[in-house]
Amino acid sequence: MNPNDEKASLLHSGCSRSTIYSRNLSQGERILELSKSRELSSKYRLYRRRWYMLLVLFVLNVSNAMLWLSFAPVADYTASYYDESVNAVNWLSIVFLLCYLLFGLVAVWILDVLGLRTGVLLGAWLNAIGAGVRILSGLDFVLPNIKFIVVMIGQTSASLAQPFLLGSPTKLAALWFGADERATANMIASLSNPMGVMIANVLAPVIVNDETGIPFMLEIFSIPAFLGVVMATFGVCSSSPPTPPTASAESSSEPFFQGLKKLLQNKPYLVLLVTFGSGIGLFTCLTTILEQVICPRGYSDDMAGTAGAVLIAVGLVGGGFTGVYVDKTKKFKETAKISYALAAVSCCLLLYVSSKPGQPALVVATCGLFGFFSFALMPVCLEVGVECTYPVAEATSAGLLWMAGQATGVIFILVSQALAFPKVFEKSKCHQKSGDKKVPDYLYSMIFMTSAAVAMAILIIYGFNPSYKRLQMEQRKEAQKILQAGLVGLQLPCLVSAAQPSSPLAQFQSYGLLFNMSSATLKDHFSFSPENLAQGRYHTLVTNLFNHQDEQHLFNNFATLVPNGYHVHRRFGRKHLLAAFFGGGVAGNLTQYCFYIFQKIRWETVLPSPNSWGLLGDFLGNKADILQKFALDKAFTSIHGTTSCKGASAAICSIVAIETCANIVSLYDKYIELRRRRRLGIADREWDNQMTQEMMYEVCHLGLVIIVLLSDLVPLLDSTTPGKGIIRTFVAYSADGIGHAAHMGGFIFGVLYYLIALSGNRTPGNNR
Repeated sequence: MNPNDEKASLLHSGCSRSTIYSRNLSQGERILELSKSRELSSKYRLYRRRWYMLLVLFVLNVSNAMLWLSFAPVADYTASYYDESVNAVNWLSIVFLLCYLLFGLVAVWILDVLGLRTGVLLGAWLNAIGAGVRILSGLDFVLPNIKFIVVMIGQTSASLAQPFLLGSPTKLAALWFGADERATANMIASLSNPMGVMIANVLAPVIVNDETGIPFMLEIFSIPAFLGVVMATFGVCSSSPPTPPTASAESSSEPFFQGLKKLLQNKPYLVLLVTFGSGIGLFTCLTTILEQVICPRGYSDDMAGTAGAVLIAVGLVGGGFTGVYVDKTKKFKETAKISYALAAVSCCLLLYVSSKPGQPALVVATCGLFGFFSFALMPVCLEVGVECTYPVAEATSAGLLWMAGQATGVIFILVSQALAFPKVFEKSKCHQKSGDKKVPDYLYSMIFMTSAAVAMAILIIYGFNPSYKRLQMEQRKEAQKILQAGLVGLQLPCLVSAAQPSSPLAQFQSYGLLFNMSSATLKDHFSFSPENLAQGRYHTLVTNLFNHQDEQHLFNNFATLVPNGYHVHRRFGRKHLLAAFFGGGVAGNLTQYCFYIFQKIRWETVLPSPNSWGLLGDFLGNKADILQKFALDKAFTSIHGTTSCKGASAAICSIVAIETCANIVSLYDKYIELRRRRRLGIADREWDNQMTQEMMYEVCHLGLVIIVLLSDLVPLLDSTTPGKGIIRTFVAYSADGIGHAAHMGGFIFGVLYYLIALSGNRTPGNNR
C-alpha cells in the first residue's frame, strides 16, 4: 500500500527458481529483465514457411504410400512377372508393416531427440533409395531368379522410411502451426498417405495391362519419391521455427523413455491405441486384399482399382471435413465416437455387398461410405492422442498409434489369408499363376474384419473419455495473460490521472474522461479511508485496489502478482484466483480500518491527565481538559482518518498466502512420497532429483514469505505495545507509510480461503 514497499521484489524473487538472482540487480535492471521476459513470453508467430514444410511431408507421404501398395491392385500380374505366388506378392506390402513394428520406436526416438529435420531427411532418402532399387528389379540385365529379391530389398528400404514420414505430421503441426490450424495441418499431412494409396489403386491397373507393364509402373511410381527427396534436402532447413506459434510449442516435452512410460499408464490413450490401431489395420488389410475379395464375384482389376480409389477419395473428403471441424470446435471425442460407429455400420454393409456379384455400383458406393467415416477418424485420433498425453512428445504418441496400426494390419492380413479357402467361382476374373480354377474366397475374412470393427466401435464409445491436456494448458496460459492484462489495464486510468506533468504517462491525460480524473475524484472514489467509509463510500473497499501511487508502486505489486498468480491460477483456476484477489483486498482494507479504530482508542488512553490543568482551578481546568482532548482527538482524526489506502498489496498478499499453503501441503506430500519410495526400495534418480529441486524451491519461497510476514508483524506489535507515550502513539499508526495491518488481513484471508475452499484440491506436485 506504499510506493516504497520493497517486499514485493522479495516475494517475486521467491516465486521462480530462475529469478532468485534478481535481488542482486538494480531496480532498473529488474524492470528491464521482467519487461523482456513478458515480451518474449507473450509473442507467438506463424511463418509462411510452414506451408512449404507441410507440402514436403505431403509429397513424401504420397510417394511412400504409392511404393507401399503399388503391387496390391495388380497382384496377379505381379505374381506372374516375378514368378511367385499371390501370397508372396502380399509380403511386398506386409514388409512395410513389419519394418514399422521393428524400427518404429527408433524413428520416434530420432524425431523426438534429434529433431524433425533429421527424421524427415532420413525418411526422404530411404524412400528415394527404395524407389531406385525397385526400378532395378525391372531391368533386363537382372537375373529373373533374383528379381523378386531385388524388389523386396527396394520395398524394405522404402518401408524403413515410413515410420519417419508417418510420425512427422503431428510434430510438424505442433511445432509450426497455430492452435486453430493443427488439426487441419495434421489432416493434410496424414491423409497424404491414403492419397498415395488411392493414386496407386488408380494408376496401377491403368499402367499394367499385363505382366510386361510392371517395369514401367516401377519407373512412374518412383518420380514422386525423387521429387520429395530434392524438396526435403534443399527446403527443410530447421526442425522448429525461430519463434514458437503457441504456448505448447515453446514448452519442453517429456524425456523419451519417461514419455513412453506415461503413455502406457494413460488409460484413454490405451483405448485409443487399440481402437485406432484396429482401424488402421482394417484399412491396410482391406486395401491390400480388396482385389482378391471382389474378383471371385466377377469384378475386374479395373473395378477393384476404382472401388479402392473411391474409398480413399471420399475418405479424403471425410478426413478434410472432420479436420477443419475439430479445429474450430475442438470436439475430438464426440467426432471420433460418431465416426467410428458409422464406419462400423459401413463395414457391415460392405461385407454384404462385396459377397454379391453383379452389383458394381453398390460396391463402389459402399466403399466410399466406409472411406468417408473411417478416414474421418485419422486426423481426429492423431490430434486427440497428442491432447490426452501432453506433455509427452507428439512424435511419441503418434508413433505408437501408427505402430499399433501396422501391428494390427499384419495380424488382419495373416488372419484373412488363413481364413480364405479355395473355391470355384463361375464368374471369377482372378488371374491365377496356374490353370487351377479354384481361387481364395475371403468371405470369412470379411466377417472377421467386420466383427473387429463393431467391437472397436463399442469400445471407443463406452471406454474413451479423454481430457484435452494440451488445450487446457494453452487456455490456462491465455486466460492468465488476459487476466493479468485486465488487472493491469484497470490500473491505468487512476495511474494516468495521478501522473505528474513530467511523467511519460501524463500525455495520455489528453484522452480525457477516465484518464483525466481530478485528485478529489481519486481521493473520494478510488482510495479507501475511514472518512470515505464513514460517508458511505463502500465501493472504495474494492476500487482502491486499482489505484496506485505511481509506476514504481504498480510494478512492485505486479512483480509479485504475476508469478504467484500464475501458480494459483494453474492449480485452482480463474474463479478462485479472482475470488481470493478481491476478497483479500476487501479483507485487508477492513483490517486496516479496525487497526485505525484500535489506535484511536489507544490514543485516548494516553492523552494527558485531567490533573495537568489543576493549577487553573476546577472550572478552568475542566474546560482546558475538554479543549485539549477535543483538539488532540481532532488532530488524530484529521490526520489518520483521512489517510488513504491505495494499491492491491492486500489482495496480492491473499494470493501469496494461497500459494504458500499449497506449497506447504505439496512439501508434506512429497516428503511422504519420498519416504514411501525409499521404504519400498524404488530407485528413480531422475524423479528424486526433480522432487528435491521442487522441494528446495518451496522451502525458499516459504522462507521469503516468513521474512515478509515478520516485516509486517514487527511494526504492528511495536505500535500496539502498551506504555508508549503520546507522541509514539500518535505516529505509530503508519510511521513508515505502509499498510502493515492490511497486508496481514489479506494474508489471513488467503489462509482461511485455502483451508475452507481449496484444501481438498491437493496435487502430487507442482509440475513447474
